[in-house]
Amino acid sequence: MNKSLVLSIISVLLITSSIAQEVSTNNDWWLSIGELADKYGYEYEDTYVTSEDGYISKLHRIRGPLGQDNSNREPFYAVAPFATSEAVFFLHGPEQSQGFQIINAGYDFWFLSPRGSPSSRGHIDPDISEADYWRFDLVDICLDHIAALTYIEEVTGYPQVHADGFSSGGSSLGHAIAVYPDFFNAHLRSVHYLVGTMNFAHCTFYLFNWLVAVPGLLTTLEDFGFYALTNINFPQQMIQGLICQMFEEVCVRVADDLLQILDGDSDDYNAFSTFFFRGNAGYSTHLIAHYLQSLVTKKVTYFDYGEEGNLEAYGHPEPPRIQYENHRMPVAMYNAEGDTIADITDAQWFMDQIGDALVFFHEYPSSAHFSFGLRKDMYYLDDMFDIMSQYPIERTNQ
Repeated sequence: MNKSLVLSIISVLLITSSIAQEVSTNNDWWLSIGELADKYGYEYEDTYVTSEDGYISKLHRIRGPLGQDNSNREPFYAVAPFATSEAVFFLHGPEQSQGFQIINAGYDFWFLSPRGSPSSRGHIDPDISEADYWRFDLVDICLDHIAALTYIEEVTGYPQVHADGFSSGGSSLGHAIAVYPDFFNAHLRSVHYLVGTMNFAHCTFYLFNWLVAVPGLLTTLEDFGFYALTNINFPQQMIQGLICQMFEEVCVRVADDLLQILDGDSDDYNAFSTFFFRGNAGYSTHLIAHYLQSLVTKKVTYFDYGEEGNLEAYGHPEPPRIQYENHRMPVAMYNAEGDTIADITDAQWFMDQIGDALVFFHEYPSSAHFSFGLRKDMYYLDDMFDIMSQYPIERTNQ
């Protein structure tokens, strides 16, 4: 038999063996959120909500432990980063994961799979083109949150929720409050920004700077039919996760030293590989372009189409400013020391915008941008629980 063929067969067998081993030791990888909740003994349900502009998104709910009366829990609404799925809240089991800890603290945990994520690719127009489907920005996504919070109020009888926005999920929530202040100030009892990236004026994250360093790159990608980035399929996710399991030190060094999104001492390596397996989701190219415009313009605005496009869209050569000063509910900010994405200077700028709405700010040491989903201890949640306890929600409809 040909030696190269023998080596190929051996390689396939070794890889298959590695996959089998990882399946047995990391079987949470293969579970849906509902299956994960059932495995650990929690009450789960989901539904679909439709935004005003026709996008259909999956809304998840974990009410509390099975066998308990979970009917009087205050609702908590969590917004994940754009490039991740809802799995980011449940990366390392019931004792450490952010989502499970919030549930264990007595809250009714709701979280949306936003438009573009694997379980939220629906639209009321079955014939909508791929180009039209993916052409949404930060302002458009506000409508998803309105649909979700309206449903939560109808179902729970609570007129308000506590909410957190993690990374770009914070950008999404912050834009929503700024653009629709009457609705969100009425529906949010307290807001918690976990390394919320509101402005990229001082961002040094090399990937984002590279994307804006090439003029017209994202527009060109759209012209060639690349309407979504990080739109990763199942085999790619499996390979990513397995590589990070088998070559853990390499993955950690890349994330810690090169990407600077992970703290090698404080974060859970296994959770990081789980993130690469099941945490990725679709990311609209148009959304990325909007998200990064502030890195170039040093301003936070509606999508900037250029002077001619702005005149058509807004009736003015400049896009409208995002008015963060519309925050009128209690706001808490949790930042990471040395974060290259959510820079402390930009965080301070945002604090100036919201003024007296800010009730808490802390910059956590030994943390990186994604530590708030990957930390081994999640001790920042103690601060969050303390703040929420100061702002109880009264139920208006039993």
